[in-house]
Amino acid sequence: MRHEPQLPIEAGRLVFRANLREFGRRAGVLAGLADGDKMPLDQAFEDLADLWFQLERSRVGLDLDLPSER
Repeated sequence: MRHEPQLPIEAGRLVFRANLREFGRRAGVLAGLADGDKMPLDQAFEDLADLWFQLERSRVGLDLDLPSER
């Protein structure tokens, strides 16, 4: 099994912030498409859920001590 080197905490947080910004950008695109009837609402919801799970996986993968739920 290959061991991945750990990122310093600040570098990990920077990566997560970039991922969070990308999540927000993509979520906005999905909302705009659904709002403009260019995408069915159920598809937009599924795609948004997938984006959320990708963001959560990035948080876990970066091993950041951030709350997963509020």
